[in-house]
Amino acid sequence: MIKKNKIAAILTVVGVSVVVAGAPGVYAQSTADSKLTQTISAGTINTNFTDASGATVSSPSFAMSPATVSTTGNMTTTGTYGSDTQRATVDKPGLSSGFTLSLAAANPSIGWYRDGAPSVSVYKHNGSTESEGQLTVGSGGTLGQYTGSDTGITGSVGGTFSGTTPITIMAGASATMDSVWRGYVHGISLTQVIPKGTPAGSYSIDLVQTVTSV
Repeated sequence: MIKKNKIAAILTVVGVSVVVAGAPGVYAQSTADSKLTQTISAGTINTNFTDASGATVSSPSFAMSPATVSTTGNMTTTGTYGSDTQRATVDKPGLSSGFTLSLAAANPSIGWYRDGAPSVSVYKHNGSTESEGQLTVGSGGTLGQYTGSDTGITGSVGGTFSGTTPITIMAGASATMDSVWRGYVHGISLTQVIPKGTPAGSYSIDLVQTVTSV
């Protein structure tokens, strides 16, 4: 007898998990917003001399009228402080304060000196009497601006130099003038009384203008 072993065909199916790597469910934007920031700070008030275009002028100078030696009476000369090509200028870059621009001798103890000898005073610009020598600054002058308006701006107050006291030649009122302003004054009249008996020669006086925030 032939015995046959029956082999049962067993099929085992092992489950296989298939993971499909796909793109996430977020899509790229076509635009992206950003912000750029910047700070602009106020500058420092300053003064110099400029020409009609606003360019800085170096080594400005102004001449008084000539005089003839007198042995019997004082002499008087006239001149002008500032011109259209040499303007006394103030630059106020973004400050809320006002200003005063004043004029004085660089060294009030030394007045007019012979050219070449700036340390020796020959006659005064700030004498207590005319016989010592006196320099007078006129009022007003020609005002203008490169930037800003003329509101709150005034010209020279005028006066005769006395001691070490400077004379205001331009001012701006903080309550009314622009914070960003650049302007000038020129054409201010000058009168110098020269004591009698002053020798012939070429004379100079060194001046300084100072701007102050107020």
